[in-house]
Amino acid sequence: MLIQERIQKALDYFIQQSTEKISKPLDELTYTTDNKTIKKDFKKQLTILEDLLAYKQFCLSGLSEGFTTKKYLKLRAEAVLQEVEPTKKQKEYKDTTEHQELFEQLRELRMVLSHGENIPPFQVFTQHTLYELCEFFPVTEKQLLAINGMGKIRVKNYGEEILEVIKEYVTTHNLESREVSQKKAKLEKGSSQKESFELFKKGLNILEIATKRGFAQTTIEGHLSEFILSGEIAITELIPKKRYQTLSKIIEKTKFEGLSDLKNKIAKTYSYGELRMMMKDMEFRNKAR
Repeated sequence: MLIQERIQKALDYFIQQSTEKISKPLDELTYTTDNKTIKKDFKKQLTILEDLLAYKQFCLSGLSEGFTTKKYLKLRAEAVLQEVEPTKKQKEYKDTTEHQELFEQLRELRMVLSHGENIPPFQVFTQHTLYELCEFFPVTEKQLLAINGMGKIRVKNYGEEILEVIKEYVTTHNLESREVSQKKAKLEKGSSQKESFELFKKGLNILEIATKRGFAQTTIEGHLSEFILSGEIAITELIPKKRYQTLSKIIEKTKFEGLSDLKNKIAKTYSYGELRMMMKDMEFRNKAR
C-alpha cells in the first residue's frame, strides 16, 4: 500500500510537471523562418516531440487507478497504436508580403540595430514580427505594442526607429494603419475547455478524452472542473458519489489555504484533480446559497 501511494504521488508529480513544463509551452510555441530546410526539420522535430509526449501522458494517465507491471506494459503497447492528436497544431504564419519594399527596409534596419548592439537580429525583432509590421503598418507606440513580439522593452529600445521607417513608407504610398485583429493566431478563450466538455457530454470519460486529445488527464480534469462551477456538470459525474461524500467530510474538518496546502494535509490517495473539482463544487454551492 505504501509503495502504491508513493507511485501515485510520483505519477501526480510527473503528470503535473509534463503539463506545466512541456505541454503548455508547446501550446504557446510559435515560430517562423524563411529557411525552408530549417522549417521542414523544425516541424519534423516538433512532431516527434508531440508524439512522445502524448504517448507518455497516455501511460501516466492510465496508471491513475494503481500501478502494476502488467498494466504498464499493456499501456505502452496500446500507446503506440493510439492515433493521438498532437498537443496543438503549430501556428502557421504566412511568409510572404505585398510590401516587399517595406520588408527590406525593416530587415535592413534590424541588421543595423543588431550590429550596433552586437546581438542576433531576432533579438531586435523576430521574422514573424517583421511580417506583421508589413501587414498592419503601426505608426504609434500603442499600435506597435499590439504587434506580436513587440513588448514594452523592444518598443522602448527600437520603437522610434521602426515607426520612423513605417511612417515614411505609408506616407509615400498613401496607406493607412490596420487594426491588429484579436483573432489572429489565437484560439477563442475557453475553446479547449469547451471541446473537452462536448466530448464528456458524448459519453467519453476523463481518460478517454485525455487520450483522444493528447492531453494529460489532469488537464482534462481542470477543463471539466470549470463546468462544475457553472453548474453544467455535477461533481458526482466526475467523482463517485461515495468517494465525494467521504472527501467532502474530510475537507470540512481541514483548515487550509489554497489547493496546494489542502493537498499536503490530506491522504495522498486523493489527486490534485479531485481536490480542484471539490473546490469548484464548494464555490458553486456557496454561490447558490
